[in-house]
Amino acid sequence: MSKFEKRKWFPLALAPPRVPGNPHGATVTRWALKGVKVGPHGERIKLATRKVGGRRFTCQEWIDEFIERVSGEQATVEAISDRRAEAIAEDERELDAEGIA
Repeated sequence: MSKFEKRKWFPLALAPPRVPGNPHGATVTRWALKGVKVGPHGERIKLATRKVGGRRFTCQEWIDEFIERVSGEQATVEAISDRRAEAIAEDERELDAEGIA
């Protein structure tokens, strides 16, 4: 049995209820075709699909992977932003202590 036969496929149009927040169908299609920009360099992550007979299909496994990748990248960007904000606050405290600010 191939890896494609093991998955439970469904048309991309039926994916929104299977995604947390039940996004609009156009949003899910955009994720598949254009992806989502993440990270400081604007890397695009796309929802994996397979085109069969002119229709796009996906599976829950690919939706879960997409969510993990997008969330993981955003979490990394947020962590960098938090560290940067802390570094700025520390610098401001040092300047205040020296009477420069």
